[in-house]
Amino acid sequence: MSNPITLKYFLGANSAQGFVSRFDQLGDAENGWKSIVIKGGPGTGKSTLMKKTIEQSNTKSDYIEEIYCSSDMHSLDAVIFPKEKISIADGTPPHPIEPKYPGVFEQILSLYDCWDYTKLGDHAEEIVVCFEKCHHLHARANSYIYALGSLMTQLRSIIVPHTSITKVQSYGKRFMSKELPSSDRSNAQEEVRFLSGVTNMGYHTFVETLTTLAPKIYMIHDEWDVVSTALLGQIRDQALASNHHIISCYAPLFPYTQLEHIIFPELGVAIATSSALNQIDIPAYRNIHATRFTDTEAVKTQKHRIKFLQRMIAQMMEETSQILCD
Repeated sequence: MSNPITLKYFLGANSAQGFVSRFDQLGDAENGWKSIVIKGGPGTGKSTLMKKTIEQSNTKSDYIEEIYCSSDMHSLDAVIFPKEKISIADGTPPHPIEPKYPGVFEQILSLYDCWDYTKLGDHAEEIVVCFEKCHHLHARANSYIYALGSLMTQLRSIIVPHTSITKVQSYGKRFMSKELPSSDRSNAQEEVRFLSGVTNMGYHTFVETLTTLAPKIYMIHDEWDVVSTALLGQIRDQALASNHHIISCYAPLFPYTQLEHIIFPELGVAIATSSALNQIDIPAYRNIHATRFTDTEAVKTQKHRIKFLQRMIAQMMEETSQILCD
């Protein structure tokens, strides 16, 4: 059998509401899944163990999912083997996992026993200083991310009054009826993922996952994420009502209210967003320009305020990434 395809996602988001975990998506206890939860401190080898498991696995899955840490792009937070219905996850803060069905769904693997407590004790003061510095940096990063979310909300408040949501909704209905066939599935299925993250490498998007799952991409070009949010929300609702299987990819800064992309894996189709903050430059099957739903002349009357907010957003994003690097 050929090697499985690797799909990369995040399940944790540095958001304007604080850190948000979607580790509830690691498997379904009622559908025979098992989740191995690794407990251990920094440097005990949680990410390394997951990487070794991937290297040495003899999975029957067509693909595996690598879940990356949004604060450290070099580390894995989890790995999912769909065929075997097994996930392995880092169950420590900021995404602690406490077993809901211990022994049945979650199985705990502790790496604390691998520590040399004598050597740790010899460096106790240094370790405490490092932890305090880390907590301080994360608090600073969170304050910048909160400000980033506030600035983006202000920017959208300028655009929303000049956007025809009625036209967006009409377009959404036509799009679903014309571009996506009715599903013959007996029930809807939705998986929730973050394809993007506010990371130590900036605003990072796993574009390769998008292109692997969806050779046919409809790209919404929306500088302000207003039209795309409305359109994707409508498409999601209609897709679920029509029993489609979808992967809903939310924006990390607004992880409950703003969709960035929707993937139809069984159809090889995606509706994706390219915005000022998340510019995606890949060939598209069809381009959808948000300006067709926007009174651009009215928006131009606010151009100085818009440019100021955009400069602040870019600067805040750069500062956040730098803090996460420290």
